[in-house]
Amino acid sequence: DMSLFSRDEVVGPLNSPESYSLRFVTDDMLMLRSDLNVALEQRKMLTDSAAEDPTVLIGWQIEIDEGKFAGLFIVTNVKKSLMRRTRFEINRGGSETAWVYLQRGKGKKGIKFRPLRQVVANSYGDI
Repeated sequence: DMSLFSRDEVVGPLNSPESYSLRFVTDDMLMLRSDLNVALEQRKMLTDSAAEDPTVLIGWQIEIDEGKFAGLFIVTNVKKSLMRRTRFEINRGGSETAWVYLQRGKGKKGIKFRPLRQVVANSYGDI
């Protein structure tokens, strides 16, 4: 339930205007809740939106099927750079975090993922 979380949990710019972060991840955020997952059409809209504005993925539960990052994660941070691709911090709970490149739309490189549900509303943008 997103009403359990205040906007203070999603903080604005950190060290630069191009860095955004979610402060913590709870066990409830990592629970697989198929009844709350967004429809396939909404997933497509979200990944298309994220190609333009990657911060829309902050606070989303995502699923990665392949590789060493297979599993459920929460997108907790985004770092945009003019010289490099956008990196996303994904969190599996506690200190289990990693910085990855997520594939966000056609022509983008990175790890394939499925956005499942938004676990925390963020102040950067919603679809």
